[in-house]
Amino acid sequence: MIRLLLLFLLFAFLGASSLYAQLPPQCPSNNHPAEDFCQNICIYCNFNGYTGSSAGYTGQTPPGFCGTIENEQWLGFIAGATVGTFTVTPSNCQNGNGLQIALYTSCTSNPVACNGGSSGNGNNPVSITANLTPGVNYFLLIDGYAGDQCDFVVTVTPPLAAQAPPIAPPGAIQGPATMCPGGSFTFSIPTVNGAGGYEWNAPGGWLINGQTPPVVVEAPGGNVVTVTAGSTGGQICVTPISSCNTGVQVCRTVNVVPIPPTILSPVVVCHEDAPYLLPWGQEVSVSGTYQHTYTSYQGCDSVVRQQVTVKAPLMRNLGIQSICAGSCVTVCGEEFCDAGNYAYVCQSYQGCDSVINFGIVVVEPVAQITGGGVITCSTPTVTLGSAPSPGTKVWRDGNGVVLGTGNTVVVSQPGTVILTVTAVAGG
Repeated sequence: MIRLLLLFLLFAFLGASSLYAQLPPQCPSNNHPAEDFCQNICIYCNFNGYTGSSAGYTGQTPPGFCGTIENEQWLGFIAGATVGTFTVTPSNCQNGNGLQIALYTSCTSNPVACNGGSSGNGNNPVSITANLTPGVNYFLLIDGYAGDQCDFVVTVTPPLAAQAPPIAPPGAIQGPATMCPGGSFTFSIPTVNGAGGYEWNAPGGWLINGQTPPVVVEAPGGNVVTVTAGSTGGQICVTPISSCNTGVQVCRTVNVVPIPPTILSPVVVCHEDAPYLLPWGQEVSVSGTYQHTYTSYQGCDSVVRQQVTVKAPLMRNLGIQSICAGSCVTVCGEEFCDAGNYAYVCQSYQGCDSVINFGIVVVEPVAQITGGGVITCSTPTVTLGSAPSPGTKVWRDGNGVVLGTGNTVVVSQPGTVILTVTAVAGG
């Protein structure tokens, strides 16, 4: 029956250890033997009056001890007062050297108080006095001076200093009521008297101090955590705990709402002004809706969108423009009088460049008669010619009678001959 009871206590002990993985578990009883290794320590809810022996323990030197270590043992307790005096009174010491003691807050920190004993101290008590934080775990080291093996009893003044205090009711959780997915914010509760740690819980997909909840954070300081939101809202809860007691849980409902996208005013870009530089530094040359995701200092995603319209190039083909010599073509207020092909840039009413493509043909017929002479009996006709020139050529006499067409005409009557050259282009 006793074995079954001890087995049940062991399972209960292991269950508490897994639940509060960052706090040492409660000792099965107040006369449970001290631990040989600091990392295996358990917490006595009241170890005032504890009796034990320094025999049977091995030595592992902890940091900052004020002497040498041969056979130390470890006892954990929860401080119940702001100051305490711990006295270990040895008896039946085999070598007459007595004991030495020290008080730690963890297995890796230096002692907050230490008494290294002395050679030949025998059965004389050794004491230390230390300032304490109620609710916080402390580890008492007891070692035989020069390996002495003694029986001993532990007394604490005041006795309350080694008794686990009750955990006071916690205050309300402080923190935002609304978070964004993936955002990290600070949540806290006022320091709870008697709490050696705080168990924080949150919905699935959330993180507490970067870890999957539930997460236990030791005191002091465990009342403030960084919470990273998941994709959906829920309750953030915290329970103040100690190795001996569990306090009252408090919760806060938190909504998770994405930051709405920021829609920038749309822009219209002339073709010649592309690429357009978006506010976040991206260059674009085609029309579309572009977006960029910013991450705030709190880890929230914020989407910024902007619609960009890149206008097609404005081009107009006027074709071939035919003009008479001395005339001009006016394009965008500019006159063009010489033959050739042109691509002239104008500005449209929208402020964009418009390219006007056109060509100019200058129609410039030339009427010039070559040849001539005197009609005589021996030379009854004269042949007149036209200087090279495009166009239709008509020959007339002084009365307007057509004498012929083409590049030459044969004249057999004296008088005035008129050459008319007519060139037509583009109507």
